[in-house]
Amino acid sequence: MTSEERRGLLPKKEEDEDDSSTESSQVVFNGGGQSGSFALTNPDPHYYSRGPLHVPLLVQLSISLGLFKYVPKPIFFKVLVYILTFIGYATYHMSRKPFSVVKVVLNPPNDSSNGWPPFNTDDGKTLLGGVDNAWGFSYAFAMFFSGIIADRVNLRYFLTMGMLGSAIATMLLGVPYYAGIHLYAYFILVQIFGGVMQSTGWPSVVSIMSHWFGKQRYQLFIFSWRLWALY
Repeated sequence: MTSEERRGLLPKKEEDEDDSSTESSQVVFNGGGQSGSFALTNPDPHYYSRGPLHVPLLVQLSISLGLFKYVPKPIFFKVLVYILTFIGYATYHMSRKPFSVVKVVLNPPNDSSNGWPPFNTDDGKTLLGGVDNAWGFSYAFAMFFSGIIADRVNLRYFLTMGMLGSAIATMLLGVPYYAGIHLYAYFILVQIFGGVMQSTGWPSVVSIMSHWFGKQRYQLFIFSWRLWALY
């Protein structure tokens, strides 16, 4: 068994079944490093919900809807991976935007608003630039380590952690409005945390795409997959 199969990234080779009461082939997955494997055609309805973060919950729904009667399992899962990684990284990308949007509120270009201390001073633009740099440098620095870590851990957990962390960082940017926080260091620390969490996205989804579509073809899918950059 390869390291990819042990981490739950790749389906094992399909195995023919002699029993005519079951489907002729199964795609058997290892539970992402968990003990034991699970089969798509397991008749136990509770089997697919066992264990943390088990993607087979989607498999159970697909079986209930009879999707596998019309779409081969390998194609179904490749399409599913393509869609989920697209949506996942699109949410990463969108969570970067809130601070850029509120800059004009924090440091208004005219007297129509009082702005938000400490950004409503004469050096407000410089302070905003410092916050942006805090995010950019932390993102670039953490990206190096995220790529190394992503090759050695269960990507389901790593990607989930990164997405939750990015969501938390985005929410923390709104806390000063309700808590009356005006500390410049707070915004710097939140952006550093956000940059580190954001760095988990790209290495994870690229690794997942390359495992499912092959290193020869995944670049073509990445090209179409990166439509998120258009908005």
